[in-house]
Amino acid sequence: MATRADVARLAGVSASTVTYALTGSRPISEETRQRIHAAMEELGYTPNAMAAGLAGGRSRIVALLFPAGERGMSNTDLRYVIGAANAARELGYHLLAWPTAGRDLDDVTQLSRAGMVDGVILMEVRLEDERVEALKRAGIPFSLIGRTADTSGLTYADADFDAISSLAIDYLQGLGHETVAFLNGPERLTRAQYGATLRVESGFLAAASARGVAATAFACEHTVAAGREALASIVKAEPDVTAIVAMNEEATVGLVQAAQARGLEIPRDLSVLSLASSSSFAEVTWPPLTTISPPAEAIGGAAARALIRALGHTEVEPDPQLWAGDLVERASTGPVRRRRRR
Repeated sequence: MATRADVARLAGVSASTVTYALTGSRPISEETRQRIHAAMEELGYTPNAMAAGLAGGRSRIVALLFPAGERGMSNTDLRYVIGAANAARELGYHLLAWPTAGRDLDDVTQLSRAGMVDGVILMEVRLEDERVEALKRAGIPFSLIGRTADTSGLTYADADFDAISSLAIDYLQGLGHETVAFLNGPERLTRAQYGATLRVESGFLAAASARGVAATAFACEHTVAAGREALASIVKAEPDVTAIVAMNEEATVGLVQAAQARGLEIPRDLSVLSLASSSSFAEVTWPPLTTISPPAEAIGGAAARALIRALGHTEVEPDPQLWAGDLVERASTGPVRRRRRR
């Protein structure tokens, strides 16, 4: 099997010059680069990407940390990861998806200090996130999918929850809905100060208040069974509710099931709109769900590009930091009609 030294001898250069050609860590002439690649092809040499990166002072690997034990990873969450992986690959990097049981950074910090990863992308960001401060102290480059309360000096990409909430309220109000409910994630995430959970609820209630729409928020676990129970709580607390907006995929399935079991026809008696859900998830229920979804893959890609830019690749163009959602109208929403009491 050919080695890097063999390539260097055939191309008439030093082994370090072969490394520079593979990693781009130092400029070399185009003539030399072509000679090296010709030698590699003649010898059938396949470079070891990890070894090449380490020899050049960079692993060209970034780690994406997701505390999966706290909430699990939904289909929508996976789209953020895919977006980050694709963007990293386009820029010559590999993404290491790193689900963690908690919020401990010891393993990834050791990998970074050993030169095995160049930087970190954080998901599931809290308003006050100890991981951010730990990475700052360790001097490890990082970016966020999400954002803390104080974003000064931070590199991030996130959904624009205020814009998404306004779009939802304007749409429902245009259909004649005057009393709406918001189904959020569980109370434990609110207590833990998860940025998305808090921002979307705050934005939704503020948008409703500004437009004179009566709105109430309800917490719910991420399970189908909890969604079934949530509908009973919503109807009991707000008997005049005509629309429910949810940012809780699993619970939304149960909520739709419970509505139909109660004899409520969707959307004739109750409109249901799902936030931050993929088009594939929208087809899980019947009728299919109207959704307002931020571009998850674009946000994940923006966070990856922002990190790689921070690693010194200044040719990478900066992306927007906040991304609004697109409304896709399906059969789960419609104009207000007099609802039959059940």
